[in-house]
Amino acid sequence: MELKGSPTSHQDAGRPTEQYALQAVVEPARNEVKQALQDVVFGSTAGIIGKYVEYPFDTVKVRLQSQPSGGPMLYAGPLDCFQKSFRRNGVMGLYRGISAPLVGAAIETSSLFFSRVLSSTLYKQHTELPFEALLLSGAASGAFTSILLTPIELVKCKMQVPAQSTPTGARPPGPVQIIGSIFRQHGISGFWRGQLGTLIRETGGSAAWFGSFEGVTAAFKRLRPASEADTALPIHQQLLAGACAGMSYNFMFYPADTIKSCMQTEEVGLAANGTKRTFLSVGKALWKDQGLKGMYRGCGITVARAAPSSAFIFTIYEASGGCRSMRRVLRAELVLLIYARASDPELTPVGSCASARCPTPPPQFAAMRLSRLTGASMRLFILISSLISLSAAAADEPKVSRQEFDYRPSLISYFDDSDVVLTTVEEAGVMWRSDDAGVTWKMLEDGKDEIAALFMHPNDNKVAVAIGRERRHWITKDRGETWRRFETDLAPMSGATISFHATDSDKIIINTGGRSGRDKEPVARAVYTTNAFKDIETLRENAVQCAWAKEKPYFETGDDDSDDTRALCIVVGKSSLRREAYRMLISDNYFKDEHEPDIDGDRPRSGIVSMVSATRYILAAQMAEGSSEMAMFVTKDSKNWHRAVFNDQRIETDGFTIMESTNHSVRVDVYVEARERWQGSPMGMLFTSNSNGTYFTRNEVYTNRNQQGFADFERISNIQGIALINTVENHQEVLKDGAEKVLVSKISFDDGRTFQHLRTGEENLHLHSVTDMSNSGRVFSSPAPGLAMGIGNTGKSLLPYSDGDLYVSDNGGESWFKGLDGEHKYEFGDQGSILVAVYDGAPTDCIMYSLEHGKGGTWKTLDLDEEKFKPVQLTTIPDSTSKKFLLQAIKGRGHDAKNIIYTIDFGTMDIPKCKSKDFEKWYARYNETTDKPGCIMGHTQSFHRRKADKICFVDNDFDEPLPDNDNDDCECTDEDFECDFNFVRSEDRTECVPSGALQPPKDACAKDDETYEGPSGWRLIPGNTCKKEGGVDKEQPTKRPCKGASKPPPTDGKIAVKPTEFGSKHGEESFQYVYLARSQSESETILMTTQPDRSLFITQDHGKHWEKPESHGIEEEVLAIYPNKNAYDEVYFITNSDKVWYSKDRGEKMHHFKAPALPSKRTAVLKFHQLQPNWLIFIGCPESGSKEGPCMEQNAWYSTKGGEEWHLLLKGVESCEFMATESRADREKLVYCVAHENENLRGPKQLLSSEDWFEHSEKRFDDMVNFATMSDFIVVAKKDDDDHEFLNFETSVDGVTFSEAKFPPDFKVDHQTAYTVLDSSTGSIFVHVTTNSLQDQEYGSILKSNSNGTYYVRIIDYVNRDRDGYADFEKMLGLEGVSMVNQVANVEEVHSGSNKKVRSKMSFNDGADWSFIRPPGKDADDKYYECNGKKASEQELEKCSLNLHGYVDRSDYRDTLSSPSAVGIMIGVGNVGEYLLPKKDCDTFISNDGGITWQTAMKGPYMWEFGDQGSVIALVAENEPTNKLFYSRDEGDTWAEFEFTNEKVDVKDISTMPLDGSRNFLIWAHAQGRVWTFNIDFSPMLGEKCKFSRDKPIGETDYYLWTPTHPYETNQCLFGHEKEYYRKDVEKTCYNGPKIDQDRDLVKNCTCTRTDFECAYNYVRAADLSCQLIAGLEPEDPMAVCENKDTLSYYVNVAYRKIPMDTCQGGLELELGDRKTCPGKEEEYRKKHGISGAGLFFAIVVPILAAGGIGYFLWTQYESKFGRIRLGDGGARRSFDTASPWVAWPVAVLSAVAAGVLALPALLGTLYRTVSERFGRGGARGGGSGYRSARPYTSRDSFARGRGSYAAVGNVESDLLGEESDEDM
Repeated sequence: MELKGSPTSHQDAGRPTEQYALQAVVEPARNEVKQALQDVVFGSTAGIIGKYVEYPFDTVKVRLQSQPSGGPMLYAGPLDCFQKSFRRNGVMGLYRGISAPLVGAAIETSSLFFSRVLSSTLYKQHTELPFEALLLSGAASGAFTSILLTPIELVKCKMQVPAQSTPTGARPPGPVQIIGSIFRQHGISGFWRGQLGTLIRETGGSAAWFGSFEGVTAAFKRLRPASEADTALPIHQQLLAGACAGMSYNFMFYPADTIKSCMQTEEVGLAANGTKRTFLSVGKALWKDQGLKGMYRGCGITVARAAPSSAFIFTIYEASGGCRSMRRVLRAELVLLIYARASDPELTPVGSCASARCPTPPPQFAAMRLSRLTGASMRLFILISSLISLSAAAADEPKVSRQEFDYRPSLISYFDDSDVVLTTVEEAGVMWRSDDAGVTWKMLEDGKDEIAALFMHPNDNKVAVAIGRERRHWITKDRGETWRRFETDLAPMSGATISFHATDSDKIIINTGGRSGRDKEPVARAVYTTNAFKDIETLRENAVQCAWAKEKPYFETGDDDSDDTRALCIVVGKSSLRREAYRMLISDNYFKDEHEPDIDGDRPRSGIVSMVSATRYILAAQMAEGSSEMAMFVTKDSKNWHRAVFNDQRIETDGFTIMESTNHSVRVDVYVEARERWQGSPMGMLFTSNSNGTYFTRNEVYTNRNQQGFADFERISNIQGIALINTVENHQEVLKDGAEKVLVSKISFDDGRTFQHLRTGEENLHLHSVTDMSNSGRVFSSPAPGLAMGIGNTGKSLLPYSDGDLYVSDNGGESWFKGLDGEHKYEFGDQGSILVAVYDGAPTDCIMYSLEHGKGGTWKTLDLDEEKFKPVQLTTIPDSTSKKFLLQAIKGRGHDAKNIIYTIDFGTMDIPKCKSKDFEKWYARYNETTDKPGCIMGHTQSFHRRKADKICFVDNDFDEPLPDNDNDDCECTDEDFECDFNFVRSEDRTECVPSGALQPPKDACAKDDETYEGPSGWRLIPGNTCKKEGGVDKEQPTKRPCKGASKPPPTDGKIAVKPTEFGSKHGEESFQYVYLARSQSESETILMTTQPDRSLFITQDHGKHWEKPESHGIEEEVLAIYPNKNAYDEVYFITNSDKVWYSKDRGEKMHHFKAPALPSKRTAVLKFHQLQPNWLIFIGCPESGSKEGPCMEQNAWYSTKGGEEWHLLLKGVESCEFMATESRADREKLVYCVAHENENLRGPKQLLSSEDWFEHSEKRFDDMVNFATMSDFIVVAKKDDDDHEFLNFETSVDGVTFSEAKFPPDFKVDHQTAYTVLDSSTGSIFVHVTTNSLQDQEYGSILKSNSNGTYYVRIIDYVNRDRDGYADFEKMLGLEGVSMVNQVANVEEVHSGSNKKVRSKMSFNDGADWSFIRPPGKDADDKYYECNGKKASEQELEKCSLNLHGYVDRSDYRDTLSSPSAVGIMIGVGNVGEYLLPKKDCDTFISNDGGITWQTAMKGPYMWEFGDQGSVIALVAENEPTNKLFYSRDEGDTWAEFEFTNEKVDVKDISTMPLDGSRNFLIWAHAQGRVWTFNIDFSPMLGEKCKFSRDKPIGETDYYLWTPTHPYETNQCLFGHEKEYYRKDVEKTCYNGPKIDQDRDLVKNCTCTRTDFECAYNYVRAADLSCQLIAGLEPEDPMAVCENKDTLSYYVNVAYRKIPMDTCQGGLELELGDRKTCPGKEEEYRKKHGISGAGLFFAIVVPILAAGGIGYFLWTQYESKFGRIRLGDGGARRSFDTASPWVAWPVAVLSAVAAGVLALPALLGTLYRTVSERFGRGGARGGGSGYRSARPYTSRDSFARGRGSYAAVGNVESDLLGEESDEDM
């Protein structure tokens, strides 16, 4: 700039400065504007670049400064803060919030450098200012700058520290949102929070900044030559000077900056007491908590970042044009603030005139200076105001973001109280995460293509587990910001996969399952972690479901330690994989110890199939074998369980749903009838429990359900007692004809006890509910107080969803109004301030929203996209407090479809935060008449809610609204009570009437005309808090009549009798009866038909009361009764027409269906599916068949709807069967049919199979005889393929793959011979094959298979059978391995035409050995038998043994010798002698030790039954009139007589319930030409239920433990183990009650003896009981396997195999052969199996060292083991002095010898195994001992897989005869 002008007068010559200065200001300069712009631009550029350099350091500094006081530090230091910030958000996270500082940097730096214009213009001719003036000028500049910087730094700090202003995990708001938020909350003054700190920092810091720079610059200049004084400094010196300036600026006043940062990063800026925190109070608190260190936290990083930043600022400015001295930059401020004294003409600027007077600026200069500064300030103010205005103006409508996905997201899950969202894409196996409520998404790369399911922790909003498709999974503990991978051995199960601990989020259980091992056996395993899967341990093997007891926060076990560790598991049965055998186990130490809880009173229950936690309760579902009915058990502490009682309502399998429950009761919806499920119209009944969860009362009937088990019931969220329900109006038509359901909606204000219609104006409203959900989350409501929405219509009933409109209620459902036309998806936000809806009827491009509770006319449209989309779901955070919503949508169709997630953010709108005046106190119920709050659940309920007409936001994200604390209890009214247990609502719903006969107190009701004080029928609703004082109390007892009351059973100790006479005279054989096995029901149901009129009678109480079901409409003759053996409560009645009657509830209710044809008369008509209760096969005659005789052609039909619909399966069949079982569950549709080839009845039979109802079929076998199923085996008998003269077997386990059964080579059977599959309960198939089929001379052989049913050995010949094919073979029920046969003893005589003579034999090792039955010593008259065989040898027993009539001699095959519930007790009719005599010459015998010893029970033949699990045994004379019954209560030791009628009757049978658990018996008799039944009830005699507990010592119970044994063993071993069974103590007068589960753990496995083995294939039992090779059979060459080049060794064949399922261990190893090396492969075998030199060394040395150690131990312990001997009473001395060499050395020698002897067998065994493994075991081929190998079989089917298992071996007689050497002992 050039200055112009000259002195105006002589007088002015001495004052040139004033003249020139004035001219410089007033006269326009040519480049002034340009220079000013340059200063602004260059200064701004320098500031912006410097800010980018320093900003990461500034971010770290602010985060360190703003750490919370009084708590743990978030960061250990700058480096730790930098690392965590970088890991969390990457590089961009360190630059978060830089937009505001960039503006600030430009303003700050340019304003400082802009001062240069003034200084260079005003004081160009002046010399340098003094250093003191320079500092003051810098301070003045900083003070002005602080006013501009404070608002900008406020915004910057809030962006840099998001955790202080937004919840963890949420995306922090941008600068515009922050500016708008500050302005709305605190006005314009809020921008200057922390101004004092900024002022102190900038005032002092600016002085230090400029002073340091100038000082260092001056120092550098002083060091330079004079010639270079005016040249610029080198770049490195400029950088150093700028760095020193920056460090000085930041260090000097750093504490002020720390206090300022703390103030600006506070959430609201208020202290705990609500007062505003000042600069001083924050400083004091910081000093108190953290001292000086806290004041300078982050100072190091700040100083470090200030050095490069300041260096760049100064250097860039100087390089870009600002190269003049900084003293000139500050001269304007210096003059204006210090020396601008126009009134003092003598003022001399410091450093300008040393002696002369300097002029002062004129007033015009001051005005110009003020104008410029004011202009700059105004421009900055306008800028800030513009930003604020922009923030406000940008909020006219919500902000919309969108994200497109390649695949459709299948699940969207929020972490509660955050904006973090996870979504899984099931199709792609990936998971995405968003931390800004869906604006941006990031995929979890580690789990790509593997994610299968996502589980959010319900009680920790930072924890989630992602389950992989296989065995890799992931867990997060920081809302998905980081994930840790872990692995399980097995894949997780479907369903209840994960259990989270409620209070310890590190404890998690995962239920896994799959197939494992070489055989791919199914495995179930629960694993757990206590440290969030850093470590994983097995919790329980064979567990199908495990869960923490404290899975819900409110559940308590009563013990803190148990709360922490207790787990419950459902495990498979010990001997069965069926669901009915599942058990529940509990452990407090991760199943190191476990016990089975007493689920049912005082005993456990098997069949526990599932469990679930519900608030304060755990519920377990239990299924019984053969029943579709389930029982439910409830506990509040996991120790005390009770059976849930539902009055008379049945609970079907999978037929109930646990509804939303409260802390005071459990709510359950139960299917009305099972059959409605397959009719497609399921309905339910709503029940609510009492406070302990055991007694349930019915609240509403015919609730609407769907096929998936969901019921139309939902509570209004956040308000206690309000719930909505949909019921079926036309339920009768639905039940009768399967009509389409007509639904109506109702609402309850008393927690579901009573319901009323929903109302909108004067009309009823009906809403779609849970069964027809169109969106995710809750259907009607959210935590928003009182607000609810739904899709529905007005009118009489609910219309289809497409005909519905959106209705809204803002008073808790009391009234409703229409919000929008048409069906919509909807959601709530900001505690109900925002309602959002999207049209769901067709593609749309917009959403609707309302800010005034959805009232009419308040809905606005928001366009989302240019193209239309189809909404999938609309959602937000679960507590509906956020202003952000997610909309998942699909745009387009097919392959071109796009999957999009829109994020709609209402937080950007220009809507203020609500103030206190904008809220109201809203009551859930309000009485308009009294103008007072109403009551729900006994108290008022109020909320702090935003008024509907106030347009503002609550803006309390993640702060769920809760009820107010000042609610009052109300006086009780009628609405506060519900019907008590055993009571139901009357027709008019005003009274509670008994649902059945009430039981009066024990001593009441001696007469019927008396009354007793009984229950009122009402109870206070659980959770209701009303006050009875001053109100209604409906629980007071009331007087009730004794007439009609239930009489308690008699307890007089006498047996009760109830006879029944059936009216018509029918003569002999005039009745048939069928028992329905007991299931969950206590009913003891019997069905009887009389002949010849075929009338049907039913009793539910074991014959005490009978009725004819004529009221059900059964008019046809009943030809046959078919109980469903898979569902004990189901029974079908085949009539003489095509109408089939049936009952699914034990005959209580009857239904019928029309069969596709008349029933067959030559085969079983109905077949049932084991797994699908409604799948049936019907065999009948087609239309050409005759109604009178058997039809020639039979067809098969099938139904999958319980007979309601039929489809042809196959024509021309003999029989058809479903083949699916639990072990073949994957073959659900597999059906076998036996049909004639080409439908020609004379043609050969074929076995056909199909898995698609014979749309396609496969021919399994030609020319087959028949097939049978037994347990898991399928056995097919067919003629051989060669000459069709012999019978062959094929067996299968999976129903698809068959293996040929290998019969013994010498066993050939003519194809016309019958066969009978006997049993397979012990893992082998027993088959009786008839070898002599002449009439009345039939007998045969019993063959037994190995464990997979392929190889058979003959275990006994000449076994008796009858002409119908039944064999005289029977297993003892409940006791494994014990069986009895009757064997024909005179085979040669029978061949000559003589009658058969049979005698009985028993086996105690599953048929491996058979022996005669030892007789008792005395007969019924207490006389010794002439033939005394009690101590006879086996040879002598041939002439003197006990012989019993068996299976073929019974008139009813149900009358077995034993009972599964009376383990070890057997009864039979027989005689002592050489052969079995006719029944009339026999007596009755009993054994109570499993058939080992017997005693005579009664003289003569008697019929018998077991009652109450064997605690009562009843006998009644057979084949003679009688009126007496004999019974025993001590296992047959003594007998008592009871006269059940006055006159003798002809007793035909005595019966009781299957499984013999009843205390009732039924005698069937004829008298006077009529049918009679006599119910004999032992209940009064047996008294109370026996005390039982598995956890108590057996002596404290009413039971003892009995252990079975083998008669030829000295130990208590049977089947290779000792096992204990519970038996009632015969001295106790009590009854057993529910069946005792005898499936106990084994006491121990026994050492193997010869009785644990049977003959192998190709071998038979010889006379000396050894196993010999079949005569004429050449032994197989065991070396044949060596032909395989990879086979190096072979095993010598053996003659024995271990009995399948025998569990013995050690001892004899008869089933193992010696291992030998294949010839020529010795060297190769040695290399593979040989022992190394080191191994041989350890094999020798280790036993020696062990011997030495034992010797030393004996020596050193000698004194303590043998003690001292003292003589006399004083001065005693040792008898043996161990220190004496005469004693010590002999003892040492003896100890060493003893130890050597003990170790010698181990040493020799080691050497022997070493040598034999290396060189092969000796012995001739085909010979050698058969039990010396150390190769054990590890499973029951190992034998079947063993090589050479069926080849011959030589005779080792000593071993075969069972001799045991001392070495084996």
